[in-house]
Amino acid sequence: MSALQSAAARVMPVRPSTAAPVTESKQRPDLRLVEAPVQERSSFRFLMMCISLIAAAIVVVLVLNAEMANGAYERVNLQRERSQEVIVGEQLNAQLADIKTADNLAQRAKALGMVQEVNPEVLHIDSKKVAAQKVVEEQGN
Repeated sequence: MSALQSAAARVMPVRPSTAAPVTESKQRPDLRLVEAPVQERSSFRFLMMCISLIAAAIVVVLVLNAEMANGAYERVNLQRERSQEVIVGEQLNAQLADIKTADNLAQRAKALGMVQEVNPEVLHIDSKKVAAQKVVEEQGN
């Protein structure tokens, strides 16, 4: 260390206090230090709050899990019903296509008592007359 630093680090002598002496004639108020009451922090409320939050979270998770399981079962049942409805729809479309064929229509018409017209008559728009189809076909050629 340098000389300046060592001089600054020396301890200075203590001077006697020059405060005025307290006279006994002045009355000092009777003051005393009052300590604040010690507040014991109860961890019971905090512990009960934590336990109730954990219990509520567990109940919510269980309810959500049960609802998801019910939804999954319902989805499977709806898919099964949908596939059955698709099969029924395909069967009905196949029956309808079978009924619409010319042979089936002719058979059903005969069953109802209808007969096939050999020479059907046709309305000719230009002449506004009813004529046999053979005649109309010959006029078209």
